[in-house]
Amino acid sequence: MKPTVVEKRLGLLRDRLDPDGAIERHEQAATRRWVSARPDSDGMAVLEVHSTAIDVAAMYDGIRQAAVDLHGWDGECRTLGQLMADVATDVILHGLAVPAAEVSDPAYPMERIGSLKAPHRKAVKATVLVVVPADTATGANNTPAELAGMGAIDAETARQVVEHTRSWTRVGVDPIDDSILGIDSHDRYLPAGLRKLLHLRTPSCAGDDCGLPAHRADIDHIIRVEHDGRTRHDNLQVLCRKSHQMKDEGYFDVQPLPDGSIRWRDKWGGKRITRPALSVKTRIATELPDDPPF
Repeated sequence: MKPTVVEKRLGLLRDRLDPDGAIERHEQAATRRWVSARPDSDGMAVLEVHSTAIDVAAMYDGIRQAAVDLHGWDGECRTLGQLMADVATDVILHGLAVPAAEVSDPAYPMERIGSLKAPHRKAVKATVLVVVPADTATGANNTPAELAGMGAIDAETARQVVEHTRSWTRVGVDPIDDSILGIDSHDRYLPAGLRKLLHLRTPSCAGDDCGLPAHRADIDHIIRVEHDGRTRHDNLQVLCRKSHQMKDEGYFDVQPLPDGSIRWRDKWGGKRITRPALSVKTRIATELPDDPPF
């Protein structure tokens, strides 16, 4: 038998021999629910949901039933797998755009099998950070764009993002060394523009390479404010919460380098250097001309 089959049968045998332990193990395992996303090749990615078996089975069956119903429509030529992926995408993105329905039972979610699990969920808008070259956005060529945390996406997909996005920021970049020459921010206060600059310079966490997009991460003062650290781009970095806490707790000594790179030294003597996706030329005024070429 395959190892996975053996593992499954052994798990069933263990639960039958120790049914009370099975209940306890499930309760402990249910507290470790999580969702992760990881990049794949050719502009694709994988969304993984690790939750209770009953919920995952119900979600999968519901998605499959909706896809099967769509499969019978006239002119529908997508495969069942494609329809299931599209249904799941619609349910998540469009479902998040409206608040959760009101419910009268405030019981602990694990006691509400089959009912709403997050009764106080507010409406949100999904956000992605995409860096698109100007000539790609205008259709002059097909240079791939960069999706923060996921990698490259093709030019056609990038143009669809540009066409439908609610907000975007123009950035002037030196074509020789990819240094940021200027950033066009319509925000009134500098911190918002500075945050955008940091997100462009480092699109994802610079700590443990977890891939967390910059707009979901923390902005860390490399030299802490209480140690006279300044709120400038050369003293700021993008870190996930875990890396941020470990640095603040003394597990890492972090030093900025003149070229914009950051040297990390852990408490056990290990060393590494993280480099930004784009460098910033501080000697050039950070403003774009009134009529930029894109």
